Amino acid sequence: MKYKFDNNFTPKLRSDLSIKIINDDSRKFIILSDPKEYTAEKISLPLEISVFLQFLDGSQTIENIINSLKGLELSDKDIKAYLDLIYYMEILGFLESPTYYALKEDWDKYYASPIRSAVCAGYSYPDTPEMLKKMFGAMESLAAGYKTERPADAIIAPHLDFRTGLDTMKAYALAYNNIKESDADTFIIFGTAHYRSTFNFMLSEKNFDTPLGIVETNIELINEMKSINQSIVYIDEQAHRFEHSIEFQVVLLKYFFENKNFKILPVLVGSYYDYIQKKQLPSEDNNFNTFIKTLKQAIENLKIKPLYIASGDLAHIGRKFNDNFDAEEKFMELTEADGIIIEKLKNCELNDFFNYIIQQNDKWKVCGTAPFYALLSAVKPKRGYSLQYGIYDEKETKSAVSFASLAFEK
Repeated sequence: MKYKFDNNFTPKLRSDLSIKIINDDSRKFIILSDPKEYTAEKISLPLEISVFLQFLDGSQTIENIINSLKGLELSDKDIKAYLDLIYYMEILGFLESPTYYALKEDWDKYYASPIRSAVCAGYSYPDTPEMLKKMFGAMESLAAGYKTERPADAIIAPHLDFRTGLDTMKAYALAYNNIKESDADTFIIFGTAHYRSTFNFMLSEKNFDTPLGIVETNIELINEMKSINQSIVYIDEQAHRFEHSIEFQVVLLKYFFENKNFKILPVLVGSYYDYIQKKQLPSEDNNFNTFIKTLKQAIENLKIKPLYIASGDLAHIGRKFNDNFDAEEKFMELTEADGIIIEKLKNCELNDFFNYIIQQNDKWKVCGTAPFYALLSAVKPKRGYSLQYGIYDEKETKSAVSFASLAFEK
């Protein structure tokens, strides 16, 4: 039987892991997690299995552990399952090993740096200024001929990959066409938190790197918010590190406002799953209201000229998203549901929009729900305009993501 380790590897469980025992019905489980959050993953083990963690004390090689397990008359299948668990712990950084120390060094460097690197550059968009300007110039041309009377006060833009087609590019182009003449000095970006949800609103204090240069985060604004209500200002740099929903808007802002001195406030909005399950409006949550109130008060105190951006897509359907149907089968129904959402957003019907998500039990998995609601709550616009709608049909996975762009005026 082949194993994933060298037989001389000596696994040692990290001594600083958090270990909790929980009751689930009639069984007890042990939960292992990393309090330093070098990894956000957790491992759950039945309490009776956790006895085998005694082998991970750094004194026994894999070969010794295998022999000990055989001495307990475990089957080859059970032994392999245990070794797979050790391997999983290793790649997560739960063991004191080169993997863990490399992970620790990487995260420590990130936390110490004032810069949040562009993780999607060279992948979702070019990583050189020349190629990026060429790509975004072609994007901008898709909005040629669309005139606006005055810059919008807020926009909803997708965060779907730029490479997913002309409809996506046009959605971005029309949204930014509506703000490119703005005199705003700070862009408040509400983005979907795809990877981590630790609070209603998760901020970053890092400046954002782009191929066109650094975009500064408005630290003065964050500090003013802290002075008003320290408890409501939650910094989560881990949530921001690999998140593209803010990054895509930042690189677009740097392109459209390359010669303008502006700053951003990057805000990832936590999951609204609990609100939906409880059939509760976010505006009925004191923490939600306090953050919005604190943000607006800080903006007023500093006499900032804000412009708000919500970065989010609409539905996620099909096999890739754990549906038992091919996305294409539902396009007619999906378009109708998206139309209802867009109409409610356009009409600035904040609570009607969220109540519709509740009524549907978020059956379409609308990932922009949280940033859309946050934007409308903060801006309280009087009117909105639908700019572009589309469906990205990923035929190879029989899945699809729908999206829209809108502009709002106070």
